[in-house]
Amino acid sequence: MLKVLAVTSWGNACGIADYCGQLDRAIKQEQLEIRLAPCAECLDPAHVILKHLDADLCWLNHHAVLHSRLMPDHVQQIQDRGVPVVATLHDTRTGLLGAENSDQLLGLWEVCDVTIVHEPVADMPRVHVLRQGIPPAQGAMQYGSGRNEGLRFKQFGRQPVLGTLGFNFPWKCYDQLCQTCVEAGWAQVILSNNATSEDAARWRSINPWIQVVHGFLPSPQAVSYLTGCDATAFCYQCQNNGTSGAIRHGIATRKPVYAFRGCRQFGDLQHLEDVELDQRLIRWVDDFHELGRKLRTDPVVAVDPGMVYLAERDGWHRQASAYAQIFEGAMEAQR
Repeated sequence: MLKVLAVTSWGNACGIADYCGQLDRAIKQEQLEIRLAPCAECLDPAHVILKHLDADLCWLNHHAVLHSRLMPDHVQQIQDRGVPVVATLHDTRTGLLGAENSDQLLGLWEVCDVTIVHEPVADMPRVHVLRQGIPPAQGAMQYGSGRNEGLRFKQFGRQPVLGTLGFNFPWKCYDQLCQTCVEAGWAQVILSNNATSEDAARWRSINPWIQVVHGFLPSPQAVSYLTGCDATAFCYQCQNNGTSGAIRHGIATRKPVYAFRGCRQFGDLQHLEDVELDQRLIRWVDDFHELGRKLRTDPVVAVDPGMVYLAERDGWHRQASAYAQIFEGAMEAQR
């Protein structure tokens, strides 16, 4: 059994911690010979170097802010004690002219035994490109209206529902999403860890057919809520580094996923479609006007074959096996 120390946030409302949790569940589900040991205390480099090197391998579940104290010389100190270091860099840039990666990320890439990224990165050759994993399918949460069973917020029983998930940041445009949905006659489900009661009241004042779920949900529960919807949408207007984990929960529903074409955080999925598939699977839109038009005209379907394909191609069962091979390769190179 390979013991892997995971230097990661853990036990808190954090996408990086959730990524580690999903990998850990997939490793156990696939019965792989790996024991993942998450440790938030190890975000302090002195802690991992001095106290927690009884592992066979060290995995940096890396985010630049969370790991801001971790420097290349710390990685080398770990390696000097005979422990290989694998890093997953979550907040890369494209590496092209004008979008070069930071000195911090490049420094780690240079010293780590293996580096994993979620998208092609021009200024980091010889890395493993592994898109974020798609969570397993879950049973659908039941939504209704009037005296129907389940959560009752719909205007009528067969009213279509649009779901979304994520922290309530301005660039996720939830107010505009509510306006677009109510104009199209759609109900909504919004899963948001940091949405306040005031946020929920404001959204409900825009669209009365809405269910707001507070708190950072475990991934299976989040997928269940979204699977109860007829489609999901991720209308982000940002150029943030890295790739979105939230949209993977939409893909996990195997139902239509709408997303803003210009968002930097969806670049890996657009690259997959452009370069590998030469086919559109996500239902890309440029703005809320186009989203509204599609909500008014696209057929409501029970399953989207494109999302079925993506969920299988990038499912966590496959990602966990890929991680196992990468970890084993790093150990073999160390011998």
